[in-house]
Formats: sequence, C-alpha cells, structure tokens
Amino acid sequence: MTTYQETITVAGSTQEVMKVQYTAKTHTSGGRRGGVSRSDDGRLDVKFSAPIVPGTGTNPEQLFAAG
Repeated sequence: MTTYQETITVAGSTQEVMKVQYTAKTHTSGGRRGGVSRSDDGRLDVKFSAPIVPGTGTNPEQLFAAG
C-alpha cells in the first residue's frame, strides 16, 4: 500500500511531501492474560502473559522495551 502525506506550508518554514514507505498491519485479540497478536505477513506471532504471572508469552511492557 502506498500513500502520500501532504504537509501544510507555514510561513517561514520549509516542508516537503513525505511518501509512506511501509505500512504494518497486525490483528490482536485478548489482553495481557492469554491474548495473541499476529502480523498479516506471519512474521510476528506472539502470545501474551501478564508480568510476574507464570506463562509462556511475553508481556506488553517487554514489547515496548524491544521497540
């Protein structure tokens, strides 16, 4: 998917039109206890677990830290 973002010209500034290079899409269901998230291309496929609670998944805080 290719989209274009137009910018508003403000007096005294230089702005240009930026072309979006990549758009990622995921589907997420559930929450931090037993939820899952998967990207449309299948490269991301994770299970969620709450912090400090036993489980096999990662937690949202770990995903933010990785990003």
